[in-house]
Amino acid sequence: MKQPHEHPIDEAHRLLKIGILLTFFIYLLEFFGGLWTHSLALLSDSWHIFIDLWGLLISFFAIHVAQRPTNDRRTFGLHRMEVFAATLNGLTVFLIALGILYAAWNRFQQPVEVHARRLMGVAGISLCFNLGAAALFYRQSHQDMNIRGAFVHLMGDALNTLAVFIAAFLIGWTHSPRIDPVVSGLIALIVLWSAGRLLKDSLNTLLEGVPKGIKVPDVEAEIMRVKGVLSVHDLHVWSICSHLNALSGHVLLGADEMPHQNRVLERIGETLKNRFGIAHTTIQVESKGWTNAEHVF
Repeated sequence: MKQPHEHPIDEAHRLLKIGILLTFFIYLLEFFGGLWTHSLALLSDSWHIFIDLWGLLISFFAIHVAQRPTNDRRTFGLHRMEVFAATLNGLTVFLIALGILYAAWNRFQQPVEVHARRLMGVAGISLCFNLGAAALFYRQSHQDMNIRGAFVHLMGDALNTLAVFIAAFLIGWTHSPRIDPVVSGLIALIVLWSAGRLLKDSLNTLLEGVPKGIKVPDVEAEIMRVKGVLSVHDLHVWSICSHLNALSGHVLLGADEMPHQNRVLERIGETLKNRFGIAHTTIQVESKGWTNAEHVF
């Protein structure tokens, strides 16, 4: 008997569990491998992987809390916990990256011998695991936003690890230990950029800023294209968390459209969801000679 296909959410949940375990193993491999080989570059890469491990955990948490029911005290559930975790993670790793840059500068001035063969071996094993983990996510990455983000992070990790592998080869070939702090400094800059972007996005969500990739004039223009809408005002767009955008606003309808306002509002809701990914919409309808009514989707 043919088994039914697994539900997409369950499949994403399963893949994220595997990804978290693999990424945690790679992080430990590179962290302790960096200590064993005396390679600051490998240690730097391990902290970049640590960021992506947090990203996977946040995606896993987002899927988990999205399935939990809301209550009278938390009408949006625990979605905001994702944002607090991302902010804490970004700040912590940002400070760690600054420490790596300082250590790289000191090591460049006072080089430390790096075990090139050991480093090449550890980086090679880590690269294989990174590529294997990314391959697991590839197919589902076309269907799920969280999985797509995880796939991109894993491919980024693989490129960084490849850089460490090349650095190990160059160290063995040239016998120059300064290559290691140079590569570690470059990776630390990547970590700083990743942590800074994470902090920027999470703080924007906490401050209820407009979600990345959405422009309020574009949203207003799309609403105005819906037949029957005369004007839009008091428009607010914000994020509850990375996968849940919300909107509230007022629309003015012509008197002829008021008897069909539910149909107009349905078209607005579909447009906002399909065009901008705004799933939670609260719109107040206004028209001269009619009582205001509020509609929530």
